[in-house]
Amino acid sequence: MNVRFTPQARDDLIAIRDWISEHNESAADRTISRVIQTAMMFGSFPLLGRVGQVAGTREFSVVGLPYLIVYALASESEVDVLTILHTWRRYPLAP
Repeated sequence: MNVRFTPQARDDLIAIRDWISEHNESAADRTISRVIQTAMMFGSFPLLGRVGQVAGTREFSVVGLPYLIVYALASESEVDVLTILHTWRRYPLAP
């Protein structure tokens, strides 16, 4: 399966990297790498995450990091990473 990052997920990665790099550039690089590597596993194991709080989604916590990846099975051959959240953020986001 192909793994695609939505514009929101890409924006989330940029925001995470920007925030961490203010304190430690190499930690920012390692964090983003771990998040992306984790998300890429969904291509081989699309049901890896638990059923999501929002209908039609799945969620997976990045091991050792305070981030939650929310994704959806877009088709039989594609997984969409929808958003990447710090676990302290409320999710699902209030309307």
